Amino acid sequence: MDDPSPQSSPSSETQTDWVYDVTIDQFERKVLAASREVPIVVDFHATWCQPCLMLGPVLEQAVMEKAGQVRLAKINSDEEPELAARYQVQALPTVLAIFQGEVIEGFQGMQTEPQLAAWLDRIIPSEADLRYQEGMKLFKEDPEEAQACFRIALQADEKHLPTRIALAKLLVKRGRLDQAQEIADTLQATGDLEYHAPDLAATLALAKQAQAAGSVEDCRARYQENPEDLQAKLHLGQALLATEQFEEGLQLCLEVVQEDKKGLGQPAKESMVHAFQVLGNESDLVFAFRSKLSSALF
Repeated sequence: MDDPSPQSSPSSETQTDWVYDVTIDQFERKVLAASREVPIVVDFHATWCQPCLMLGPVLEQAVMEKAGQVRLAKINSDEEPELAARYQVQALPTVLAIFQGEVIEGFQGMQTEPQLAAWLDRIIPSEADLRYQEGMKLFKEDPEEAQACFRIALQADEKHLPTRIALAKLLVKRGRLDQAQEIADTLQATGDLEYHAPDLAATLALAKQAQAAGSVEDCRARYQENPEDLQAKLHLGQALLATEQFEEGLQLCLEVVQEDKKGLGQPAKESMVHAFQVLGNESDLVFAFRSKLSSALF
């Protein structure tokens, strides 16, 4: 029999497309590439493993009942030790859920039918999830279409948190700060802003500062006319940070702090801190400029 193709459209799929064995040569196509369409459940098992023999049929039946919303890729760990090592399989059976090329869930050992059904329900993306993912793919290249995707996602689930956060960030990017602030306020009221989207408040703050300062082009022209004007330097730095030109923006704000620590250095410091929150603690720029800012202040 030909290998089942995970590229088939849902309407043309058969049950043999939903459960299949996978070797290392097929893994890229039948697991990673296929996971761009639907979640792929990967069952690492062995023929000598009694719990594997018990779990296998139950897992297959649970996947079949989802009728193509999820697929099952079965991997014999003895025959494919490289794959088992890649995913750090230390006990059998190990079951992983891969979606969009990444492991999103997993468990070891036996599960009951109700447990498996609940687990599969958790990993199968909802309509809101799918529209959100579509919008994120379009976020940079086609903001208008991305916004339409986010709106559809929220029609399906008005409380879908990732979509609400992404939509607010997109509205900031499109200059619709009042609408973005409304979403941020609702997230703040439920405690989700600080916990799930600390960078959103910082992004909004930078955008509002830049809105007051003017465009990068206008700010740069004013600064070039008089490089000694600290206000012009600060405005240019803030405009650059809001347009994600972080290195130059941070450098200009740092210079303002160094030259006028207790005056314009205060809003310059605030802008730098907002930029740090947007970039995240793992950023090399944050590491470098946080140290420089500390030296300038103390």
